[in-house]
Amino acid sequence: PAPVAAGVVAQGGAAPLLASQVASAVAAAQAAYSLTVAEYQLARATESVAAKSRTAAVADAYSKQARKANARVPYFNAVAALACGACALAVEVKVLGAFGAKVLGLGFVLVAAAAVRSAARFRSRAR
Repeated sequence: PAPVAAGVVAQGGAAPLLASQVASAVAAAQAAYSLTVAEYQLARATESVAAKSRTAAVADAYSKQARKANARVPYFNAVAALACGACALAVEVKVLGAFGAKVLGLGFVLVAAAAVRSAARFRSRAR
């Protein structure tokens, strides 16, 4: 646009000095506009990268939290298997009649209490 503006001014019979001044002013305005557009696009890109970085940080935090929670699963599975094994032993061996029933009942109570405790802990973390 700057050479076109200079040509229009020069055709009107203006001095070449005025035409060059008009061309310089239009070129400066065009350069300023181009720089403004470039800075705007750069700012949008920077904000996009920052948003993606925040999202990645949140995802990493959730991943670490899940890894930490899942690290306890084998322990709880082993405790549950131990309680079930104790119940099976009490049923198969029939330890001292009534005492065996008490041991069996205690095993089921322990397993039920562990299940309720685990569910309550999960529910309290979900809130």
